[in-house]
Amino acid sequence: MSRGSNSSEGCSGLAKWLVGTFIALLAAGGGIVALLNYVKPPPPTPRPPSPVATLVPTRIVTRATVIPLSTPQTVIYTITLFTGCIDNAGTDASVYIRLSGAGLGGIGGSSPEVKLDIPNYDDRQKCAQDSYPVTSKDLGFLNKVEIRHDNSNDDPGWFLERVQIVNSVTGQKWEFPCHKWLEAGNGNLIFRTIKVGGPCS
Repeated sequence: MSRGSNSSEGCSGLAKWLVGTFIALLAAGGGIVALLNYVKPPPPTPRPPSPVATLVPTRIVTRATVIPLSTPQTVIYTITLFTGCIDNAGTDASVYIRLSGAGLGGIGGSSPEVKLDIPNYDDRQKCAQDSYPVTSKDLGFLNKVEIRHDNSNDDPGWFLERVQIVNSVTGQKWEFPCHKWLEAGNGNLIFRTIKVGGPCS
């Protein structure tokens, strides 16, 4: 048998099978829809889902450091009292002073009241210049002093010319002029407030 006749018989057999299948489906009542469902290829196998990255919350801890504008330091103020040169200007009373200043970052405020005394020495006499070291926190720019005596002993009256204060760390100097009596009576006071550069009240 030739190759052409074999090919014709194969095609004829396939056609007969398709016709037979079509008739069988029609007989089953499914019609064209059943035929289409019969010859429809199976659905593709679904692909497994791709892995999804899971975001794990991360706890972030931050620490804040508070830095002051400046750190208060201890300084030594050298306080010099200038007693007047008029008669009876000196005093035997105890003298006390308080310093006040202005500044930032913990600098400023007032010092405690401090007693000014040179042990075993007769200070604050007529025309005297007596110096006293006083330790305090840094008060910044000094703008006021409050000075008094306790009106004790036989000659408490005191004529104060001025107060000079020097910061031992920076060398800065302030002058507080007074030119007044610190005494009880006669319209005077034993307590004076002196602003830097004056006045004395």
